[in-house]
Amino acid sequence: MFFQLAIATLLGIGVNSFDKFGDKIDKLQISDAEQSTSIIYIKESIQELKLQKAATPQARSIPFVDIIKYYAPFNTEYFFGIDVSKNNGLINWDKAATNNPQIDFVFIKATEGIGYKDPMCDRNAKEAARVGFKFGYYHFATLNKLNYVDDAKSEARAFAQAVKKLPSPTLPYILDLEKITVKLTKPQVLTWVKTFYAEMEVLGHTNIALYSGKYFLNANLPTNHDIGHLRYWHAEYPRVFNYTALPHLPIGFTKCWIWQYTCKGRINGIKGDVDLNISTNKL
Repeated sequence: MFFQLAIATLLGIGVNSFDKFGDKIDKLQISDAEQSTSIIYIKESIQELKLQKAATPQARSIPFVDIIKYYAPFNTEYFFGIDVSKNNGLINWDKAATNNPQIDFVFIKATEGIGYKDPMCDRNAKEAARVGFKFGYYHFATLNKLNYVDDAKSEARAFAQAVKKLPSPTLPYILDLEKITVKLTKPQVLTWVKTFYAEMEVLGHTNIALYSGKYFLNANLPTNHDIGHLRYWHAEYPRVFNYTALPHLPIGFTKCWIWQYTCKGRINGIKGDVDLNISTNKL
């Protein structure tokens, strides 16, 4: 990353203004004989910076019509969904049910770490069930103990207990993996994930999926990990669409089950920004 920042600085573009320059770089006409390793690396570095910037929560919302265009060449069916928490306030679920495009699925934040239950979880679950949405619960993992095996088991138990008396979900339970608060090695993080899954299964919940993003997983999992087969809900917020290159999946994953494509959406009955998702899998 230091070298990328240095390149951006040397070229006079800065980290926050490399987009326009990147477009100019792409148009450079360099013969095979002139193409040096340095120039290639500069171009790759700028592209990587672009991807990092596009993946941040500040990325603006992509119109849903563009999402449809993305899938159109594949002649495939798509399903539209949202995920919600206390951050979305008091949701009018009857109005949400009138949204266009129609909402096909909803994921509701239930817990975070150990001892925290989202204060809107119960209401959101009951209301989503009442209006007939397919819905599931998600747990925001914290990985905040050096005893990572016990920590994973404890977080799984806390999650299962919190939703035990709520309406039964019609969609998988979700492990939301995007935060680590203690120093763990990559193999330890992998063990944490596997332990969480195993404990959920012991508790009777075998229908589970993983939510995360490319940069987090690449930074925190071994490159030769063996969990690429898990159903994977991918977070990536592009500013514009490259129809042949999106989404950019983490190492070891070849497809995403759901794609969260923006955190800046708008939905009937919800004030402010909403996470929007699309899937080509019938949920």
